[in-house]
Amino acid sequence: MAGGQVEELILTIRSNGVPRGEFLLLRAAGGDFLIREQDVQRLAIQPPEGVPAHAFAGDRYLSLRELGSRRIELHIEELALDLEFPATSYGGTRIDLANRPEPLPIETPANSVIVNYRASVRDTGDAAPLQLRLSTDLNVRMGDVLLRQEALARTREPGQPGGFVRGPTQLLIDDRREGTRLIVGDTVVGASGTLSAFTGAGVSFAKLFAITPDVVYQPSPHLQVFAPTPSEVAVSVDGSTVYRAQVGPGPVALDNLLYWGGSRSVQVTVTDASGRTQVVEQPFLFTDRVLARGQQEYSYFLGRRSEIGSDLQLRYREAAWQGFHRYGVTDWLTASGTAEGNRDFTAASAGATLRADRLGLISADLLYSTDRINERTALGWGARYTWEGPTLGLFLGHRRFGDGFRTYSSYLGMPAIRREDRLGASVRLTPTTSLSADATRVSDALGGRNSMAVRMVTSFSRRASLQTEYVIRRTGAGPREWGVNLYLRFDLDGQVWASTSASGGPGNGTLNLEAGRQLTDGEGVGWRAGTQSQFGDHASHFGYASANWNLRPFSLDFNGSSQLTGGRARFVELGISGAVVAVDGFAGLSRRVNDSFALARLGVPEPGVDIYLNNQWQGKSDEQGNLVIPQVGAYGRQDVSINDRQLPMQYGIAHKRMSIAPAFKSGSVVDFGGRRQRAFIGLANAGPGPGDPIRSRAFPMARVGATETVRIETSPAGEFYLENAEPGRYAGTLDVDGRKLSCRLELPDDPEVVIELKEGVTCD
Repeated sequence: MAGGQVEELILTIRSNGVPRGEFLLLRAAGGDFLIREQDVQRLAIQPPEGVPAHAFAGDRYLSLRELGSRRIELHIEELALDLEFPATSYGGTRIDLANRPEPLPIETPANSVIVNYRASVRDTGDAAPLQLRLSTDLNVRMGDVLLRQEALARTREPGQPGGFVRGPTQLLIDDRREGTRLIVGDTVVGASGTLSAFTGAGVSFAKLFAITPDVVYQPSPHLQVFAPTPSEVAVSVDGSTVYRAQVGPGPVALDNLLYWGGSRSVQVTVTDASGRTQVVEQPFLFTDRVLARGQQEYSYFLGRRSEIGSDLQLRYREAAWQGFHRYGVTDWLTASGTAEGNRDFTAASAGATLRADRLGLISADLLYSTDRINERTALGWGARYTWEGPTLGLFLGHRRFGDGFRTYSSYLGMPAIRREDRLGASVRLTPTTSLSADATRVSDALGGRNSMAVRMVTSFSRRASLQTEYVIRRTGAGPREWGVNLYLRFDLDGQVWASTSASGGPGNGTLNLEAGRQLTDGEGVGWRAGTQSQFGDHASHFGYASANWNLRPFSLDFNGSSQLTGGRARFVELGISGAVVAVDGFAGLSRRVNDSFALARLGVPEPGVDIYLNNQWQGKSDEQGNLVIPQVGAYGRQDVSINDRQLPMQYGIAHKRMSIAPAFKSGSVVDFGGRRQRAFIGLANAGPGPGDPIRSRAFPMARVGATETVRIETSPAGEFYLENAEPGRYAGTLDVDGRKLSCRLELPDDPEVVIELKEGVTCD
């Protein structure tokens, strides 16, 4: 080519219909064109390997035909060149179907203190004295470290001594990037699979997906389609479109489609500019009961088992340990293992769960137990099958334990299970009605227990629903017992509701009538009142009522019940609960903080501004422009916003809405960046008195005794304009005709938005 005749052209390239800009090209024989090697990346294609380069005028050029273009069409009147590459030549588009906002950055929590409390007085009737209780929950957070201490103080109660009771004590450290939690101290050791639940004190280390809500830990479909030209991609589940977007040519990968409801049909439709469509359809089982490939979940505990004595004091018993681990081997296979024990016994299991898009979930476990006291070893096994679809669900389960099989539950005196069979099914009859049934048969050291239940749930409208249940039970060789339960609820408006429930069986029955008003997260009142009537051999009638009043600094509550017939039992309790919170130099009173709290700070002293959490009203700002929001969920995204239209004109804010993801039992500061809006207008003069205007100059001045500075920029007439400058005295210097002048400025603290200075900048 070096010696051949070529023609240099500057053309606009459209590859697969997408404009890529102007390029310097060489027109070659046979309708081919050559492009500079450094410009190939602008075509957004992945060039094949081994494409030879051609030298021309010191540059390296590649043939568009050898790069893979199947069509090269010149439009000389437009100075344009149309190319068509195979879709596989493009790097492709990746679409995250999780449809979530960008994850918030994980920051070290601010140091904070939360002291929850509840004080109550009880009257249980008869001749018993009034009972007083005070419970506290102390939470001291220092960055990622949280110290917790619960306590209870009470007067003597019937059958129980009074005094001080120390509750659980914990040191808790969350690593939110890795999703792990370390607990040193008292804790509840959770049950999983064949493991038992018990309380203990020691060291616990766990991987928790709850503290990393942005992590997709369950399997999701990975869909791949090709767009030959700019096209529209639509994703639907069971015929309902969940995503639609325009994409460029090339492969399109769709990941992280999160959906619920079991086995579904996922369909992807690609429609190009000419209307041609291609459809890819596949079944997929959506479930969080298994892990995605490479994900793992675990929990390990080593310490001593604890129990609460009759005096409510914690007692520490034998050394104990427990652990479980699950690992996603693939998207369709999750392996698991559990173990627990103490010096007297060990129990362990190993199992796997298979996820099949068309078949459902199939799980199996092998169990092992050794009893060192009785020198016995026992085996067991378990299997479960689950199918869940849009309208149908099915569960089958079986567990069998060898004679003498021990777990922590049996070690603590619970009957040892020898065999358990479970069957359950559910069907959605209409969009508002579902029917379910389950049956259980359990055989243990005390004999056998059989039960069966049929349930129906239906909604007559958005404000009326009915639940019915028919239950049959039998224990050992005893008689078969049956019962019927009904629950009818009416939502009269957004908050007020009424309900009735009834249950009955051979020779007895119960009827409840209730009404209430839901308690909102913010300030307000909630209540509940009703009657309960029991019929049969021991007929009685009760009346009960409760109320909660959320105020800004605390909550008041009332609970009372009285036996109307069949006895004289009475119970009345009055309580006050709240919290003392502190963060970032702020300390104040608040309602109880169950999870985390936020300090909403306007930045200006403006009371009465409405503040919202996730679009739910929480209260109004105080005289300093602050509001403590006590019920903020930890780890997940929480949106705090204000009604900025309630701010006077002299105030401006940097943010109307801010998002946070607080740590557990922490305080977050949400600063909306409000500030006073001021504008100052004046003249800059050189010399005493009116002097000579300082024309068309710019120079800085610093606030006396502070770090703020302002920049004075004068017009040809010597006028200047300052916006949002802090009031106070300012000083600076200015060179005028070789002379260094000292300048001074006084900005008054005036409530007006625009302030015209009588004496502006004076330099002498």
